Amino acid sequence: MNHHALKKVELNEISLIELLQLNKKDEMLAIAEKQGAQVKKSHTKAKIAVALANQIQETFLEQLGYLRSSTMAVIETLTAQTESSVINLSQEQLTELSELESEGYLYIHKENDDAISIALALELIELTNEIRMDQSKQNTIKTNQKLVDYTLALTHMYGVYHVKQLIKVWNTYQTKPLDDESIAEKMNHIGTKQTTVKWNGTVIYDQSFLNEKEACSFYDTLQSRNIPYFMPSQKDLEWYLDFSINRQSPYYLNIHNFIHSKVYADQTEEQIMSEINKSVILGIQPHKVYETLSKIGLTFTAEDEVITFVQLFQELSNQTRKWSYRGWTPDEVEGLKEKEPTKKEPVTVNKIGRNEPCPCGSGKKYKKCHGQ
Repeated sequence: MNHHALKKVELNEISLIELLQLNKKDEMLAIAEKQGAQVKKSHTKAKIAVALANQIQETFLEQLGYLRSSTMAVIETLTAQTESSVINLSQEQLTELSELESEGYLYIHKENDDAISIALALELIELTNEIRMDQSKQNTIKTNQKLVDYTLALTHMYGVYHVKQLIKVWNTYQTKPLDDESIAEKMNHIGTKQTTVKWNGTVIYDQSFLNEKEACSFYDTLQSRNIPYFMPSQKDLEWYLDFSINRQSPYYLNIHNFIHSKVYADQTEEQIMSEINKSVILGIQPHKVYETLSKIGLTFTAEDEVITFVQLFQELSNQTRKWSYRGWTPDEVEGLKEKEPTKKEPVTVNKIGRNEPCPCGSGKKYKKCHGQ
């Protein structure tokens, strides 16, 4: 994903009903399903829009509370602009906005590769502005969004983990504590609103697991190995909110530059790096990774290229926080082993009688020498 690409965005404000009718009918029905609105296929677009508009306004404040904080920042930026103003957004922000579009909160029209227009509902702009004036609502929303951020970051870091670990990390850095009871309701909302994480009442896991059974099996394996969780810093939590791997590390950049030097098409290069990222996180061996990569276009023309790839892959793997190590890197795990105290064999000491010769070799009885 390009972290620097900016696109020009023109903003247009219209009513929520008008905004919804910019969608095709099947898109409106998909929005209705996500919103839980009672509509029928036989309804006209206008009738569907009316039902949706009411539902969206009722759920908007709750929806804001379970967005990522970065998404909320985008919304605040958009709603603070004047009509038809022009702003710049990154590709990541556009992706977040697309998620909101799929739920009917705004409408995006692509003008060309470098510009889009976004239709904002006047009713939702007004609600957002009301929040700015209500400190209590603002605090509640920000707290919930922070919990979403923590949940996503830990999911990227651990893959699967017990909700008590989320509580532990939260209570380490936040002043308002969470407990088992207070987090259950919040996690039900997060599990519904955030499509990349799943929650079964006890365990939180990444959507990339095939199903709950596979995720829980993976979790049980880690439990049996008695692996402790890596405790992230606040900086770790900020970074892993968006990524499962540190793309700024020299090890990542080295292998990325190596793949880039092979001059693949952009899409192929992105596929290759995505597979490499997933493989190092899961701890897959280089030869198995190469088998998969060769199927999507990775080719080497000389033996030294293979050797270089394996070396770069292994270096990245050793420095990557793995799900199978509960967020630790292999190098960190080795460091932990080295710090573990070694078991010493018990020393057997034979008691010396007071009238026996002193073991120092003086010839005196022990009681007259070192036994005094």
